[in-house]
Amino acid sequence: MFSSWLTFSIVLAALALLVTFLLGCQSWEHRRFARKRLRACLQGANRRSEGIAAKRVDVRACPRIALFAPCKGIDVGLQENLRPLFLQDHGNYELVFIVESNRDPACPIIHDLMAEFPHVDSRLVVAGMAADVGQKVHNLRVATRRLDAEVEILAFIDSDARPSPSWLRSLVKRLDCPEVGITTGYRWFMPERPTLANLLLHSINATAASMYSPRGVNLVWGGSWAMRRDRFDQLELRDVWDGMLTDDLVATNLVQGKKLRVEFEPACMIASPIDLSLGEMFNFLRRQYMIGRHYLPGLWAITLLATTIMTVGFWAALATSVVAFGFGVNWAWMPATACTAIYLWGMFRATIRRDLVKLYFPARRQALARAIQFDLFATPLAMAVNWAAILSTVGARHIRWRGITYRLLRGGMTRIVSRQQKGGILGVYWPEDTPAMGGQDNQPTHGLPPAGRLASQKSAENQQGAGATSRAA
Repeated sequence: MFSSWLTFSIVLAALALLVTFLLGCQSWEHRRFARKRLRACLQGANRRSEGIAAKRVDVRACPRIALFAPCKGIDVGLQENLRPLFLQDHGNYELVFIVESNRDPACPIIHDLMAEFPHVDSRLVVAGMAADVGQKVHNLRVATRRLDAEVEILAFIDSDARPSPSWLRSLVKRLDCPEVGITTGYRWFMPERPTLANLLLHSINATAASMYSPRGVNLVWGGSWAMRRDRFDQLELRDVWDGMLTDDLVATNLVQGKKLRVEFEPACMIASPIDLSLGEMFNFLRRQYMIGRHYLPGLWAITLLATTIMTVGFWAALATSVVAFGFGVNWAWMPATACTAIYLWGMFRATIRRDLVKLYFPARRQALARAIQFDLFATPLAMAVNWAAILSTVGARHIRWRGITYRLLRGGMTRIVSRQQKGGILGVYWPEDTPAMGGQDNQPTHGLPPAGRLASQKSAENQQGAGATSRAA
């Protein structure tokens, strides 16, 4: 019995070490690429600041960008997240905030910032409640329905992201490459407090961030991405979004299906403040993997397999070595050596992520000191939590996102099950002959399930004014 279990644990540990090694190579390549790209960005910034250019660039010569920022509720540091959107150094852009309702708590903050920066072309779009589509996707479909003729590029950012002033310029500068369909950045979580939940999420997310590279398959991150308008119209992305829960993975599938590249831009790695409980942290991870399972099932399966091998391989080797030492078995050193090797290689990967903090956020090294230390020594714990989050999505179809419970159907289609209201849960049902509500974006449905409506007369009143805008320019 002992010999068969030893064989199993050693083989599994060897596979875990192999997977960890390959992921470490990917992280190494990410660091190499980020260093090279950021060095080039710094040199370009120095040339601009030293006035080497013969004359100042005319703002009108820059492509016109429509920057969309969907908001819902109060994110951590919301005002400080949105303020940099008014301070982008690109110059020629319009800023479009989108909310579900004019009673959204984010609205007063948005109005205050619009009043503070009257010289920035900005407006607020009230999209109304979504029906059988993700609320964020609905907001984006409403906001992109009518674009000004001079808009050449569409850019998107989430309300929990805090970009640098050069973010927008860096995001769009490689869109002229014919093989590039979308440029994207990614987030780096900044724990507001050094709690277990925040430190775990920082470690898990940093691991995902280090997987982006100049080669291979990069995923669009919905919190920081851009696309040329002609490409957006040509691929009919707005129509493809119809009925979907997520914007970014749908865009990823569409662009890569057309043999176009998703270009990762290291200069667009964005700080994202977090302060979550353990339950909120786990629900966040579960939601990410739920969405991935329905829109990128192949990648989800590979992630599940790799995470299972690493987690089970490490803990099985650790358990085997503890039991073997307890019984005084002479081969106890074998699983102990395998377990140690996995742990040390995990620490090596964590040192690469530590270097990435120095690259991306040199001014925040001290603030992230606890998170970096946790990432170095608690990799097996973070790995186990991440594995549990992936396992929890097997066979699951319901997801809760910002107060709305969705049911995911085949093909990525979505139905809203319920909404969290101040007075409790508001149910939803789908009579076959019910037309779309007034706030719903009435466009071709491309085979969508019948449109839903809220089981409450009050919800219809909430829809009035959907699509209305206010502007400060």
